[in-house]
Amino acid sequence: MKNKIILITGAGDGLGRELSMQVAKIGGTIILLSKNKSKIEAVYDKITEQNYPTPALYPLDLSEATEQDYKNLATEIFNEFGKLDLIIHNAAFFGTSKTIIGYEYAIWQKVMQTNLNAPYLMTKYLYPLLQKTAKPQIYFTIDNKNTAYFGAYAISKNAIKTMVKILANELSVTTIKIQVNGIIPPVMRTNMRAITHPADDFVNLANPQNIAQKYIQIIQNNQETGQIIAIT
Repeated sequence: MKNKIILITGAGDGLGRELSMQVAKIGGTIILLSKNKSKIEAVYDKITEQNYPTPALYPLDLSEATEQDYKNLATEIFNEFGKLDLIIHNAAFFGTSKTIIGYEYAIWQKVMQTNLNAPYLMTKYLYPLLQKTAKPQIYFTIDNKNTAYFGAYAISKNAIKTMVKILANELSVTTIKIQVNGIIPPVMRTNMRAITHPADDFVNLANPQNIAQKYIQIIQNNQETGQIIAIT
């Protein structure tokens, strides 16, 4: 990933933070995107302290972002870097653990805006930047949940799996072929897991640092498109 420009959403915490650190370690220039400015500033500081390629900061709340915000993002990336090699759609919002019937519409909307609409709009408006590099890639972090009380979160993540398949098919026949895949990480020791499953034995859950290493290995070595890959 040396000399590549990589946008990572949800880069301030959990898997996104670890991906950012490790991609920077092997030479990638990261665009750190998160709604939490202080968290991505902390990641920025850690990256620069190690003399890795200087990242860019882009605070943006995906749950409130408008179509114009994504157009602005594309313009700023173009002005700064002129291209984009890889997007890792990693940001997610869980919402609440309730039945579909009992779900509050405002929270439903926020989950869908963050987990589904944001990746769609971001991909749509960053697509021209991906066409300016030789081997562009788009990766989505997916969750396989389809059980009761996972509500809008599970539905949004399963919709992303369909988006991966459709995008992969559509972008495999363009002049600049863009590889599109989804990755399903195992249950990890993250803040989101602490919110959704506070009674978990966190000692036995996967370490985000280790999962980030496997995630990057898949990106580097996988030559196929349209795959949903589970990390075990």
